[in-house]
Amino acid sequence: MHDTEAALMEGTVVGTTSSVAYGRSVGSILAFARVKPEAAVDGCEREVMIMGEAGKAMFPSAAAYNPENTWPRSDV
Repeated sequence: MHDTEAALMEGTVVGTTSSVAYGRSVGSILAFARVKPEAAVDGCEREVMIMGEAGKAMFPSAAAYNPENTWPRSDV
């Protein structure tokens, strides 16, 4: 996946991705997407264009890593 790929809802472009990278701590590809409000439904499945083909995408509202922010952190 490259930056600025299309985010789709029922075959219609509803936004674009940015900052795409593999998240080693969560074991999957993560991307930020700017989408229209009607497409930003918590937990819904949408599509994202990946090298010219539509692939499944999940739009979660919680963070993929430590969503409750309960794990210890260091304040360095």
